Amino acid sequence: MTDTGTLPTATTTTSTRRLRTGQLRTGIAADRDSGSVMSADELAGDLHGVAERRLRRVDQRYTSGRRAIVELLVSARHPVSISDIAEHLPDLPRSSAYRHLTDLQAAGLIRRVAASDEFTRFELAEDLTEHHHHLLCVNCGKVTDVTPPAGFEHQVAGAVSDLAAAQGFQPQSHRLDILGLCADCHER
Repeated sequence: MTDTGTLPTATTTTSTRRLRTGQLRTGIAADRDSGSVMSADELAGDLHGVAERRLRRVDQRYTSGRRAIVELLVSARHPVSISDIAEHLPDLPRSSAYRHLTDLQAAGLIRRVAASDEFTRFELAEDLTEHHHHLLCVNCGKVTDVTPPAGFEHQVAGAVSDLAAAQGFQPQSHRLDILGLCADCHER
């Protein structure tokens, strides 16, 4: 792989809150006319409208429980576990939280991030935030968001297109979740 001249950025997302205060993208063209970049304040205001429309498409309502989970994901700015949800939303029964997560995922509002079933976390769907990848610790469940340089992304997109074309497949996006040991677990 060639040197792209810039280093990837990484943010640990289990113990610190990543504040993407600069720019957040919003939704699919059906949700907004341009798929433009939005400030965090604009996203917070518009996200509830996007959530309501997407849930309606799958014959679901945007209930107070679902809204609370979406608001938690917006404020956390990193993947959260069911335990995090229980801690931050103590009045929401865990069984309801699981159902809400399933419905929010079916509506395309959130995605599941997991190094293993034991360490499943949830985050806002990428089309509502920004394109990034994950380093997932298979020992402790730590999730680190990484944003590789544009050159790397260009190479990956080219490789994905070539692999897909050889199979007659039409790719829409890609995810790169790297499984391994975080620095703390590796040192043990």
